[in-house]
Amino acid sequence: MRTITPSSGRNPLASGVHPGVEVVAETGDGREALELIEKHGPDVALLDIGMPSMNGLEVAKRVEKDFPGTRIVMLSMHADPSYVRQALRAARRAICSRAQRSPSCLWLSRP
Repeated sequence: MRTITPSSGRNPLASGVHPGVEVVAETGDGREALELIEKHGPDVALLDIGMPSMNGLEVAKRVEKDFPGTRIVMLSMHADPSYVRQALRAARRAICSRAQRSPSCLWLSRP
C-alpha cells in the first residue's frame, strides 16, 4: 500500500514498522498534499484536519472529486463533535485521534 502522510506531529506510519506500507511522500501543507497525491497516486492519504494553506477537510473533498482511487484517513487532535462529524464525512477509511500518545482510530465500514 502506497501512502502520503503528514510530516509533523504523531504520525502512525512514520516509524516504518508496518510491513507492506510504503510512504511515498510526507507533507504538512494541504496544497502540497494535493500536488503529491496527483504526482504519486497513493492508495491512501493521511490528512490532518489542521493543515496550513488548505485544511484536511477541503483536501479530502478535492481528493474525492479528482482522485477517487485514493482513500482518505483523517487525523485530528480535535475532540469537538463538530470537527469529528466533518472528518467522518470527509474520510473514506478512518478517522484517527492524535490527542493521545498512541493514535486511536475509528475505522469506517464503507468502501
